[in-house]
Amino acid sequence: MKPSFPKRNRIKKTLMAMAAFLLVPRLVVSGAETYNWGMCKDDVVKKHLGAASYSSFSPSAKPEYDNKILNFILAINNDTKEKISIMRSAGVPERDYLLINGKLYSVLENYGAIPSSGLDRVIGELSSTYKSPTVQKDKNMVTYSFYGKDTKVLVLSSQKQNLVDCKVYHYAGKLFRILISE
Repeated sequence: MKPSFPKRNRIKKTLMAMAAFLLVPRLVVSGAETYNWGMCKDDVVKKHLGAASYSSFSPSAKPEYDNKILNFILAINNDTKEKISIMRSAGVPERDYLLINGKLYSVLENYGAIPSSGLDRVIGELSSTYKSPTVQKDKNMVTYSFYGKDTKVLVLSSQKQNLVDCKVYHYAGKLFRILISE
């Protein structure tokens, strides 16, 4: 008897759908988290990290580190590089807390590749906090921009096979003004 490949494909698709269903409810959704910009490192640890394990590094120590807000900051003043530290917490999503002179100015949430329903949940939660986003669609990426009183949020999403790569950048709404005064 010959092997039945269509049946294997159905089983594989069913398993992938079940894995996606189990993963999506466990996502820690971005919109539930709010940040106090300029908060000192010790307070960031107490409020946002608690007993969770985290690692710290500087952009100088990890030249391959990619963060759009960091790139923006360094484009304004590259001398700031030595004053920047990143605290990374593990989990889903992985969070990078960007501090300048020991004060919080940006948080990157890296969800990695998630089902499109996971992206919908992230956008839905952020919309409930910041209202409807401005959406910009490019060839390979969709950008959602949210604006709050003190916070701006960018969601960058790009299609990766059957999943969506998702990064959420929270940052101080007056970041440019803060950087000039630092």
